Amino acid sequence: IKEGITVDSIGLHLGLRDGDYLVAVGNQPVKYFNAQLVKRDLIISGIKTITVTRNGQDTTITVPEDAAEILSLRKNKRMSVFAPRVPLAIDGFPKDSPAEKAGMLATDQIISVQGQPTQYVHQLTTLLRNYKDSTITATVLRGTDTTDLNIAVSKDGTIGIKLTPPDKYFSFEDKTYSLAASIPEGYKRATGVLTDQISAFGQIFRGKIKFQESLGGFGTMSSLYGTTWNWQRFWSLTAMISMILAFMNLLPIPALDGGHVIFLLFEMVTGIKPSEKVLEYAGTVGFFLVLALLLFANASDVMGCMKGY
Repeated sequence: IKEGITVDSIGLHLGLRDGDYLVAVGNQPVKYFNAQLVKRDLIISGIKTITVTRNGQDTTITVPEDAAEILSLRKNKRMSVFAPRVPLAIDGFPKDSPAEKAGMLATDQIISVQGQPTQYVHQLTTLLRNYKDSTITATVLRGTDTTDLNIAVSKDGTIGIKLTPPDKYFSFEDKTYSLAASIPEGYKRATGVLTDQISAFGQIFRGKIKFQESLGGFGTMSSLYGTTWNWQRFWSLTAMISMILAFMNLLPIPALDGGHVIFLLFEMVTGIKPSEKVLEYAGTVGFFLVLALLLFANASDVMGCMKGY
C-alpha cells in the first residue's frame, strides 16, 4: 500500500488516521493488505494495539475497549473500517459522461471540488455524495494551467469518469500450492476456523461481543457468497461453514453429538447409565433449544434486512 490507508468513522474511533501505514497488529507484522483479517483479530483475538507509521514515525495505537463490540455489531459488519488510499487519476470516460460533456479531458487532473482538495479517490467520492442531483464546480489541472468546470452530478453521486486500474498503484501476488503443500495448509486453515470459534465464544462469555449480534441465519450465509461466481470463494466459504457446523455439533447440548458425549462421560465416571427416559427428555429439550436458536438466528437476519443491514 504505497499511499497509506483511508479510514471511515469506525477506523477513526479505533485511532487510525488517513495516510497511516499499517506496520503490525498486536505482535504480528502486516505484510499483505487485508482489512478483514485485521477486523477478525480485533474481534476474536482481542488485539490491544495497532502499530502504524504516521508522518514518518512509528506510532503504537491502543485499541479502545469497545472495539470488539463495535466491530461485531450487525450494522457495522459491512463497514470497511479502512481501505487503501488510491490517487485520483482519470483513465477515460463512459458513454454520456457528465464530466466529458462539461469539457473534461482524460489528461486532466482533478485537484479540487467545490474548493475542497481531491488528491485521492475517497476524497472525490465523499464530496460527490453531498452533491447528488446538483451541479458542482471542479478545478482541474491541464498542463500548467487550472480550469474550472461546471459538472452535473448524477443521483448516484457520480460524474462519469473511469479511474486508473488499481494494479498501477499496488503490487498483487498470487500464491499457489502443490498438492503436497495444500494438505498441511488446508489443515492449518481448518484448525484456524475452529480456534476462531472457540475464541469467539470466549469473547461472548466475557461480554466483549453481544450474542445476538454474532448470530446469522440462512440470509447471512448466502450473502457471504456474493452475487457473482468465484470458485475459490465458494469452496472456501463452504469449507468454513462446514467447520463451524462441526464445532456447533460438539457443543454440550442434548440432541447434538456434544450432548451424547456428556452422557457418555457421565457414565464412564460414575458407572451409571442414564435411563432411557432421561435421554428422551434431554433429547427433546435439546431439539427445542436448537430449533429456538435456528429461529432466533434467522429472525435476526430478517430484522437486519428491515433495518437496512
